[in-house]
Amino acid sequence: MRALVRDEFATCGLGSDESAEKRKLRASGPDLQLPPAAAQSLALVLHELTTNAIKYGALSAAGGWVSLEWKIEDEAGARSLLVEWGEQAGPPVRLPERQGFGTSLIANSIKHQLSGTINIDWQPTGLRVSLVVPLDGQMAG
Repeated sequence: MRALVRDEFATCGLGSDESAEKRKLRASGPDLQLPPAAAQSLALVLHELTTNAIKYGALSAAGGWVSLEWKIEDEAGARSLLVEWGEQAGPPVRLPERQGFGTSLIANSIKHQLSGTINIDWQPTGLRVSLVVPLDGQMAG
């Protein structure tokens, strides 16, 4: 997961080698090995979120940045991967008038390919996205 996040940001010209206060990506989470199908779906989702943040969101502003956190939750014996995306210090966010291709792509990848859930929250201060993907043997922690 960590390599996936690093590589996705690197393809967009964004690295984590800058000083902490200038870093565009603040990522944290446990080491997690993803099987190919899950890695492909999550890479697609991260690419779409990153691209949109560069075009319209926090990464389009000089001081904007993205917080990306992931963790494994265990609730009543059911393990899930929780991924939280949050944009900070970007331009004001508005709810889109219609659902675009990218939003549909993200939702379908999580719901249909990974049997997960997604919550997209168009906060005026920055986009927030929460993904929950059941692990049930899909991934090794």
